[in-house]
Amino acid sequence: MDRPIFPPELEREIFETTAVLHPQTMPSLLRVARRVLIWIEPLLYTVLMVAEGFDLVHRPMDDDDVLRAMRVKPPSFFAANVRAMCFSAAYSDLSMDEVQALLRLCTNLVSLFVVGVRRWKGSLWALFGRNNTVDLNHPFLFGLTHLDIFNANAKLLHIPGLATLTALPALTHVSLGLNDVDVTGNTIRRVLEQYPQLQVLVHQIMPAYTRDPYGDLAREMAQITARPPAENVRFVTVVYENMWHDWEVGARGN
Repeated sequence: MDRPIFPPELEREIFETTAVLHPQTMPSLLRVARRVLIWIEPLLYTVLMVAEGFDLVHRPMDDDDVLRAMRVKPPSFFAANVRAMCFSAAYSDLSMDEVQALLRLCTNLVSLFVVGVRRWKGSLWALFGRNNTVDLNHPFLFGLTHLDIFNANAKLLHIPGLATLTALPALTHVSLGLNDVDVTGNTIRRVLEQYPQLQVLVHQIMPAYTRDPYGDLAREMAQITARPPAENVRFVTVVYENMWHDWEVGARGN
């Protein structure tokens, strides 16, 4: 590359702005010049997407890149730069041992898709395992204020299950990906009536995972939201075309 024609501060601002607005360009930017690599490489690791197989349009690295970095980078590099991570056990090439090793390196995470402290988003089987033994009395859940569950199963989505869920002491916001679970509008209405501490109850429709996303269940939810505001103000129905992309946008602050 020719010698820079801009002041170094302006040149750095141009490259960093490009990297933030267009993360998929970062691997190419690293090859421009040594000074650009020094500026941009930390940004490359700010948000790690450890989830192969999803349409992550801004994802600049794959799982192999992450594993390679774990081998060649000092532990201090991950601690200094990684701030958000998305991990899917079902769609990652990393083993659980490798994931645990990665988490031990990322000591300054502030946003984690699978496990959190006050805000948690994920599927319950990813937290408790695939044997459908979900312990809603687990101490991990006690401090949660926001709980976002997708791929919820039938054991959770009946009145006793929801009763346990909404009885968690700090919980004020719940979002459920109901998919094809047989739950009625009356169930949702009863939960809203019986648990006034819930400020928001969200029903997620995810067309990619639902056989009939706009069918009977969606119509029942629409009937609830059509009622007077005093009854429905805490209930919201949303459509997620790509939940992974939505998380990434939030993690990057876009």
